[in-house]
Order: sequence, then structure tokens, then C-alpha cells
Amino acid sequence: PISLLYTIKFEEEMNENESEQDEKDKRSSRGSSDAKSRNWRFLFDNLKRAVGYIYSMCEQDGDIEECKEAIMVLHNRIKEFEGLIQYIEVQASYETSDERQVY
Repeated sequence: PISLLYTIKFEEEMNENESEQDEKDKRSSRGSSDAKSRNWRFLFDNLKRAVGYIYSMCEQDGDIEECKEAIMVLHNRIKEFEGLIQYIEVQASYETSDERQVY
């Protein structure tokens, strides 16, 4: 089945990415930033895996409504991250202008 092939390919890609990241982690020796990097990697690996499984389920069920729901959820998260970027930019701009006023 196509979904089984997708799952196998997805797992192979994840294993390749993990091997590459393991090499990067070994070269890195930044203490707490290593922990942050590992946490970041862990979360993104889980995210990728979850999206892959949702894709496989939608494909296997052949349910267009499930696909639309997945798209809606992902789209909403994209909008939230875009808003976060704008917020961070405003904060950085505010801090920069605040620093200028101090001098």
C-alpha cells in the first residue's frame, strides 16, 4: 500500500536526519546550548513524526474531511507562528529604541 511505503520512507528519512544531527551534537560542546539543541531536535522529530502519521491515516482512510481538518490545524499553527515572529520583531525594535534613549 502507498501509506506503508510512505511510512517506511518517512522512517528512513527520520533515521538519516537523526544520524546527521548526532554527528553535529558530537562536534558541539556548548553545555546548556547542547541541552537546548537536543530538546529542539526532540520536539521537531516528534512534530515530523506526528505529521507523517496523520498524513498516513488520512491517506489510508481516504477521508477528505480528515485532510481538510489537518490542513486547518496546520494553517492555524502557521498563523500563530507568524504572529509570534511579528511580536518578537516588535519587542526587538522596542528594546533597540529603548537602548538608544538611554544613551
